[in-house]
Amino acid sequence: MSAARPYWVAIVLLTAGCVHVPESCPIGSAHAAVVNAGCLAVVKGRLLVVEDWRGKVTPPGGAGEAGEGGECTAYRETWEETGQLWQPMELLDDFGGQFYLYRCEPLGTLGPLSPPMWWEIRRARYISPAEFDEQNWRFPDQVDRVRQLFEQAVTE
Repeated sequence: MSAARPYWVAIVLLTAGCVHVPESCPIGSAHAAVVNAGCLAVVKGRLLVVEDWRGKVTPPGGAGEAGEGGECTAYRETWEETGQLWQPMELLDDFGGQFYLYRCEPLGTLGPLSPPMWWEIRRARYISPAEFDEQNWRFPDQVDRVRQLFEQAVTE
C-alpha cells in the first residue's frame, strides 16, 4: 500500500469543511429513494459535462443520500461537480432505474464552472454537438440516449 494514502485522506478531511454547500434543496422531489441522478443542462446549444480523473465524461450527477429524492440528488450533485446551481424540471429518462436524468434549467445567473469537489471531478465544461463523438464517455451504453435527449433540448 502506498504511503501517500494518509496524505490524501488528510487533505480531503481538511478541505471538506472549507467547501461552501448550497442551501438545502429548494424543490420537492417526486422521485424518492433514487439511487443516482443528474442533470441534462444545455447552454447556447452546448451540453454541460464533467470529466473525472480517469478522463471519463458524463453529464453531472451521482449517488443520492439517505432519504433524498431524485430531483434533490440531481440538484446537489450538479452543484458539487460544476459549482453551478441547476434546477431539475422534468425526468427525461431513468435508464432502467439506474440513473435518473432530469432536464435542468439554471437557477439564477450562471457563474464560472468551478467544481468545489475537486477531488471528484477534474473539470466541468460544455461540449458542442460536433464534439459528442470525440468524448471518452463513462457510460458508453447510454451515449445514444443522452445524444437524443440533448438534440431534443437544443431544438426546443
